[in-house]
Amino acid sequence: MPDPQIDQPSDELILQHLGAAVMLCWAKLPYPARNSILEQTGDIIGLAHVPNIRHHILELLARRT
Repeated sequence: MPDPQIDQPSDELILQHLGAAVMLCWAKLPYPARNSILEQTGDIIGLAHVPNIRHHILELLARRT
């Protein structure tokens, strides 16, 4: 019997994969795309506000790339 998590992944799992892929491609993205992504992170409805999120993301990228 197929694993239901594979057939119907959660939105959270999909977003984790997307986020990891964005991190892997970050250096190859044009500056306007990177800037747009960083700008959008501070304006996500439905997620808890994280002060200085842009700074935290850039720190994470520096550690992981």
